[in-house]
Amino acid sequence: MPKDWGVMRLRDIATLASNKRIYLSEYTKSGIPFYRGKEISELKNNQLIMDLLYISNQKYEDIQKKYGVSRQGNLLITAVGTLGNIFRVKDDTKFYFKDGNLIWLKLIKACPEFFEYLLEYNKNKLLKSSIGSTQKALTIVALNKINFGLPEIKSEQQKIAGVLTTWDRVIDQQTALIQQK
Repeated sequence: MPKDWGVMRLRDIATLASNKRIYLSEYTKSGIPFYRGKEISELKNNQLIMDLLYISNQKYEDIQKKYGVSRQGNLLITAVGTLGNIFRVKDDTKFYFKDGNLIWLKLIKACPEFFEYLLEYNKNKLLKSSIGSTQKALTIVALNKINFGLPEIKSEQQKIAGVLTTWDRVIDQQTALIQQK
């Protein structure tokens, strides 16, 4: 870690939260997409979501008014099943997600793109904080305690994220070319 980077606990970089429980009886045939860990993992991997669930527009609006909903720049981390998949919300498209299956990082004090890369780079740190023997799970309490090194200046975070994003695009393009052959 460079000398001019600071060390901060995750709770000092972002607010970690869950959301309000949605019951099976509240699912609808259409409306606002309702994601579980499976769907977030599919979105992260640019896959088509199969077996999409929904909640009503009214339920979403009620939750939004009372508690808030995820917004562009927030991060979601899968917390049960497949652990540690990190998804950055890239726009304000409406969706809601299952409590307990995902940990919501909001009010992020770092550049969201940089923070996503930082968490990906430190994924093993996240996974080591999991609890449980049969079914592992990530918890807000454990994640809040993890320390990360990061540049304190947001413009430096943005530059680093920009370089990494550029390289990711190059890798994606090269991978696509290889797959076409």
